[in-house]
Amino acid sequence: MESEERYGVAVLRVLDVEPTTASKVDVSRAVSDGRRRRLIRRWTRMGACAAVTAVAVASVPLVTDALSREEPAVGGSIAATPPPPTESPAVTPPTSCTVSRLPIPGGHPMALVTGADPTGRLLLGRAYPKGHKGRYPVVIWDNGTTRTVDVPGDDQSLRDANTAGVAVGSGWSDAGPVPYVYRDGKVSRLAGVRTGEAIAINEAGVIVGQGGGTPDSVPVVWRSATAPATYLPMPSGWTGNVVAVGEDGSVLALLRSTGKRTPQAYLWGPDGKGRTLPKPSEGEYFRPYSIQRNVAYGVVSSDETFVKGGSDRRVTPVRLDLTTGQYTRLPAVSMSPSDANGSGWLVGSTEKGQGALSTGNGMITLPDLNNHHSSTANIASTVSEDGRIVAGQADDAKGVIQPVVWTCAP
Repeated sequence: MESEERYGVAVLRVLDVEPTTASKVDVSRAVSDGRRRRLIRRWTRMGACAAVTAVAVASVPLVTDALSREEPAVGGSIAATPPPPTESPAVTPPTSCTVSRLPIPGGHPMALVTGADPTGRLLLGRAYPKGHKGRYPVVIWDNGTTRTVDVPGDDQSLRDANTAGVAVGSGWSDAGPVPYVYRDGKVSRLAGVRTGEAIAINEAGVIVGQGGGTPDSVPVVWRSATAPATYLPMPSGWTGNVVAVGEDGSVLALLRSTGKRTPQAYLWGPDGKGRTLPKPSEGEYFRPYSIQRNVAYGVVSSDETFVKGGSDRRVTPVRLDLTTGQYTRLPAVSMSPSDANGSGWLVGSTEKGQGALSTGNGMITLPDLNNHHSSTANIASTVSEDGRIVAGQADDAKGVIQPVVWTCAP
């Protein structure tokens, strides 16, 4: 992820709305760091942060002739009435949540959450020391225990973790982003790419991300923390970023081509073979966030919104049956999504700058720290698989962003 371009815009989004009071956050640093790599990292904002669980991904070759001739599919069907989900055991959606502040180690004034494991027990983040100059202490919160991790480089972050406590992320070098894995108390560089990012890890320890770290990045798989990267086969002329990994080993990505107006959702199955996913309809594209068995979850966005560079503040969540190619639209919500779990429940922020959780049965506005007075930096960025733990950030009474966890109940 980019520094404040990604965690200060895609996650913080502090610049989307004019603040009502003077902020204590180092916004000028956020802007300068964000602009520094805006051109080479602009694509990653479309990928969003997906917290996922999965199993091993099959080894695949670099390129296949069939894929090199493939063009994106168009025209997925839309179900008018959502059928009852059958892809996972029913989980009762929460109806209310309470907020708690997470401790910041080292007495630093500000921190935020950047990822989590599937249960929400392990929360990942980073702190912002005064005069940090682009280097951040990476933080792991584990059921009340807080520890700091030294990830090399600048703009460091951990993006995802499995329940065994192995986490993945990146730090920036002069050449670009470098992928890292944290396990057994140590940080190691992932092999096989000169530059790249580690995005997600499954319960079997398989890591997915991309190599390149520029607009020409290509999805890759590390089948273990010590294995070299394997590049996933790509259709000719396309590049892109991994979004999520399914429990069956399927990999979701969002691809782009210089000859196409909008991005294209793409799926590699457990056998390693890739295919484009159908569009919901003409004039729309599918932005995936998560995958659970044979169902992909995400939102429908308009081609026009993407071309004009607008942000999605009212979105229609959908689920895509990967067997039939049929989309099911869920009730639209007024929020900008950041993440989704394996049930397709979205978290993000509302137009008024409040954290939000959407479960398909409606949207819950999450309480903030400042006596429920909305500000520009209240954002939910991760959600556990059962929807009971949501984490992110909220402004305190002084307007400084604090890491928080929301505990939710039916």
